Amino acid sequence: MDHTAYDLLVVGAGPAGLSVAIEGQRQGLRVVVVERGGIVDHIRQYPIGMAFYTPRSTLELAGIPFDVPRLHPTREDAMSYYMRVAQITGLELRTGRELRSVTGSDGDFTVTVGNQGEQIRTRKVVIATGVFGQVRRLDPVPGLDLPKVCYGYQDPHVMFGLDVVIVGAGNSAAEAALRFFHAGARVTVLNRDAVVSDNRWRWRVQDVVALEQAGAIRVMHRARLLRVEPAHVVVDTPGGEITLRNDRVVLLLGFEPDLDLFHRLGIAYDPVTLSARVDPGSLESSVPGIYLAGIVLAGRAADRVFIHGARHHSKSVIASITGKPLPPIEDRGLDTVEHWRQYEAFNDQLDTELALDLVPVVVGEIRDDLVDVHVYRARRAGLALTEVRDPFGSVIDAMEGWQFRSEQDGAGVLHGRPLSRDALDLLRLADGTRRIRDIVAELAEEVDRSLEELRAMVVAAIVALLRSGTVTWRPSPLSIGKVHPD
Repeated sequence: MDHTAYDLLVVGAGPAGLSVAIEGQRQGLRVVVVERGGIVDHIRQYPIGMAFYTPRSTLELAGIPFDVPRLHPTREDAMSYYMRVAQITGLELRTGRELRSVTGSDGDFTVTVGNQGEQIRTRKVVIATGVFGQVRRLDPVPGLDLPKVCYGYQDPHVMFGLDVVIVGAGNSAAEAALRFFHAGARVTVLNRDAVVSDNRWRWRVQDVVALEQAGAIRVMHRARLLRVEPAHVVVDTPGGEITLRNDRVVLLLGFEPDLDLFHRLGIAYDPVTLSARVDPGSLESSVPGIYLAGIVLAGRAADRVFIHGARHHSKSVIASITGKPLPPIEDRGLDTVEHWRQYEAFNDQLDTELALDLVPVVVGEIRDDLVDVHVYRARRAGLALTEVRDPFGSVIDAMEGWQFRSEQDGAGVLHGRPLSRDALDLLRLADGTRRIRDIVAELAEEVDRSLEELRAMVVAAIVALLRSGTVTWRPSPLSIGKVHPD
């Protein structure tokens, strides 16, 4: 047994779980996170290259800049960002450990995780496991065992030139319909309801409706798949049965909550919606001392709770645990979108001490990017970049004539974006080898300003550049290289 007594154990290292852990740590709690897979493992299961519906700023944790130039980050952007957030915040993470049991009572729980039966003591527990319990299955339909039928999202490129039927009308179905269409498929979406509800397709509705009205995508309402044949599908519609040409059937029906987890922990839930019964203000479950956060709260309707609201559930949970006033959340019904949308109005301020630990870098987070820049510069100067040891000059200056152009007045253009002279002076120090606090220290020797004033100025300027996607940040410094004559 781990005899260390934690204040809080978080189950799940997705955005909601990470947010709870970070907020708890900020409030002085001793926190540990356990995760059966890896960090943000459910995002890893998203389609390759999938873009999030919401802007990058609505996915940030703890106010840490989401540093990509795209307004809507991709799956890969999000995985990189959340992993770096976990590093920069110094969270204690134990991955590859599935929750086995929770015994004890409020204030003194023993949590057993992993195949080795590792035991951890903690005062409080937060369940933030998401909604990806079991894939929701279609009622038995003849032909579902044919090779052309599959559950879950598929690579859109294999759909080129095919007649594809998507069963389901949630956000995943909308995303798939758009991607399959743009990959050259002829797409039909079967929606069992009369209309697509307001809480579905929240950000894709205009795209899908426009393509539907143009006849590019067919959406059939009150439609039910009756059987699948080798070259066709038969669909029940208000006008009777119809037969459609078909090459692929993709079933995107969502997921069922992990009820086994609720049973093992003794958490009460609604038998119809399968939503856990929690206190609307604190998000504490029916088991004192065990809280829920994130999409696990949504029950069957996963499109009721989204990352950009779920990341703020931590405010309710940690306020309750620490005995502080709860955030102003009205009880509008836990089974309504309106209730959970209240969390989307919150924002996080970046902690200055945390910001000072960020390592800004002009060309990206990957070390090879920096090496490429300096190889480019070295070759232009007739030099060779060899063993990686010491920094070699400004990254900005190394990019001259490639991704950067300097102007006579000291300003410049980076990645097509104009930058002032002051901004460039800062970015000449943003070479991936210095934390923001190191940049402040270097400037303090040259600038006649108080350290506090200088720190605020530098943090504000670099954070603005990070949020614009002009630069990115690393969780730790690196060395770049040494240049030697050929």
